[in-house]
Amino acid sequence: MRVPNTVSIQHLIGGDVELPPAARPEAKRVLEIDRQLAEIERKHTLPYKEWPSMIRLVTLAVLVLLSLPAMAAGQPQLEMCGNRPNTPDKTCLVDGDTLWLDGENIRLKDFDTPEPQTAICGGDQEKALASLASARMLELLNSNDWTIEYFGHDTTSSRRRLATIRVGGQDVGDILLNEHLARRWPDGEEWWCR
Repeated sequence: MRVPNTVSIQHLIGGDVELPPAARPEAKRVLEIDRQLAEIERKHTLPYKEWPSMIRLVTLAVLVLLSLPAMAAGQPQLEMCGNRPNTPDKTCLVDGDTLWLDGENIRLKDFDTPEPQTAICGGDQEKALASLASARMLELLNSNDWTIEYFGHDTTSSRRRLATIRVGGQDVGDILLNEHLARRWPDGEEWWCR
């Protein structure tokens, strides 16, 4: 069975729902259960014909909601900040190691990603790697449940809040390090400068 990128749930909310990549495997299960319920409904005639349809409707609605954990948990769907002004509710990703949450500038600690705006030492190669690191961070945060732990502030003039974000118990910095999209901070070599 092919799993679509969108699921039509016209009968539930009057539109299609875009599925994030992490939810697509769950969509396959949802569609299979819906198919099985339709088969049961077709084979068995009950005195109240509306009941099987209602059961299918409720089951499908519950399964779709459960398959979207980050949205169901109320976590923000992040986008890149770009030139967005600083506001009390600013929530976006600056780059692979910095983000804004509810107006607070947060620097993720113990790792560093290439710089997308300045390309301090690596030129176009650094900018390209920075884009990959940022895209991966967006994917991790928008496709998974995550937790954040705060640790005080950094020593820069902007006094960013230091934090660690974990996905499935694993530090997102460690994930980027393992995928060669980041370096250890402060002792790691800026290998993208070579």
